[in-house]
Amino acid sequence: MCKVSICIPAYNDPDELKRLLTSVAEQTYSDYEVVITDDSDDDRISALISGSCPVDAARVRYHRNDRKLGHIYNWNAAISMAKGDYTKIMFSDDWFTSPDSLGKLVELLDSAPGADLAFCGSMQVSESDSYERKLSDTFIPALKADWRTVFAGNEIGAPSDTIYRGNKILFDVHTNWASDVELYLHILSENPHFAYTAEPLVSIGIHED
Repeated sequence: MCKVSICIPAYNDPDELKRLLTSVAEQTYSDYEVVITDDSDDDRISALISGSCPVDAARVRYHRNDRKLGHIYNWNAAISMAKGDYTKIMFSDDWFTSPDSLGKLVELLDSAPGADLAFCGSMQVSESDSYERKLSDTFIPALKADWRTVFAGNEIGAPSDTIYRGNKILFDVHTNWASDVELYLHILSENPHFAYTAEPLVSIGIHED
């Protein structure tokens, strides 16, 4: 059993996945496994994992889906394979900003045993620009007062900005691109306590198109 399952749903993006895995391999925190579910149309990701994968193969569990599942189903496939105490989903076009990012995310939950969800700030990075995503001054106090605040505006951020306790909570496949908000509402409705840092521990890849 490991502390953290880094769950990576992949799809036709070996270069971006390699960037993410390189950032995983650079982490100073080491009690983790990597779970990759592959929904690709070709074998490029499979070749990466079996060939020049930056992460030690002993840490990686790779599964090529028998048939294409689609985005949310593939996210859930990765989470369903997780064995860690904490689930850290990372979309394959995102990456850890610094070598201590994972350790700091784990510490957020370790130091707040009453919380099931933690989240961080992030860098938004495209080929032409990058900027730090900032929380509004009112969001954290409002979220502490009423967890339903996230329904009015998702300032928690993308799923890659989060880590949560356990490995059985899945995305609702019926909510499409609002599935991240539904996941946060689900966790917070069961336990409204959370931990956070404004530090941009994760970089979110922004596509120009």
